[in-house]
Amino acid sequence: MFPPLQAVTTEYFWHGWVCVSFDKNPHAGTTDDPTVHYALAYMGTGVALATQCGKILAQRLAGDAKATFGPLLGAPLPRFPFPALRRVYQRLAYAGFALQDNLR
Repeated sequence: MFPPLQAVTTEYFWHGWVCVSFDKNPHAGTTDDPTVHYALAYMGTGVALATQCGKILAQRLAGDAKATFGPLLGAPLPRFPFPALRRVYQRLAYAGFALQDNLR
């Protein structure tokens, strides 16, 4: 992917599944259990958005009632139909994204 970096070696790396939400938007909020908070599905904007979501989550945990995620991040997290097929959906999404990348 990046030929100039071919000779660069690393000691550690990460690879694996990433979080893709049903509506392809990032989400952050609190579940019905007020002690459980989440921030997920950054879809390629992870570093900047995770930092911002972490800041807001920390403010909420500290009791700041004014800390909100706004209309996009704070939208309810839609559930996948037939949750047992999530891995199938994810493989299809990856294949679709790869096809889009190859067509550009």
